[in-house]
Amino acid sequence: MEILISVVILVLIVLMFYGLIFNLNNSEKILQKHLNDFKNRDTIFYLIFRDLFLSTKFHRETSYNKKYDIINITTFNSIHNIIRPNVIYFINQNRELIRLESSKKFKLPIKDIDLYSVYADKIASQVENFNILTTQNSSNSRKKEIIKISLPGAKETNKDNKNKFQKANNFLVFLETKSGNKLLFEVRK
Repeated sequence: MEILISVVILVLIVLMFYGLIFNLNNSEKILQKHLNDFKNRDTIFYLIFRDLFLSTKFHRETSYNKKYDIINITTFNSIHNIIRPNVIYFINQNRELIRLESSKKFKLPIKDIDLYSVYADKIASQVENFNILTTQNSSNSRKKEIIKISLPGAKETNKDNKNKFQKANNFLVFLETKSGNKLLFEVRK
């Protein structure tokens, strides 16, 4: 009888430890997912912040198929070890924010000859909104403009500012994904 009670107690202790280990594994997976979300958010912030802060030229244009807008930046920030790269941000048909970087000036669609000199990086997926508010300081006025990278199929915005390079001093960036992650920050030069 005493041996039977000992075995039952031993089985209960083993089951408790098994349940404890199972719960710890689930908690670790949840915490790891949140940690990865924070790391991705910080990486996106750092990359866009440095691109805008170190930019020398800033340009917005409507894409070749008029379904979304393109942001073109000449900057000193490079993730592919290029000196003073030309960077383009756009949203593709899969709702991914794409960053293209090259040592040469290029436009979309990329020509076959330039294809091997352009690096492409997916910055965020399931993008709902990507807005940039710029402020340009001049001696006479303070000019503000909202630049929105629209999703494919959205209506075109800001037609009056096509093909004009700007030297913007301040940027306000807003990025929102379908999963509810939001990133809002200001870049002052």
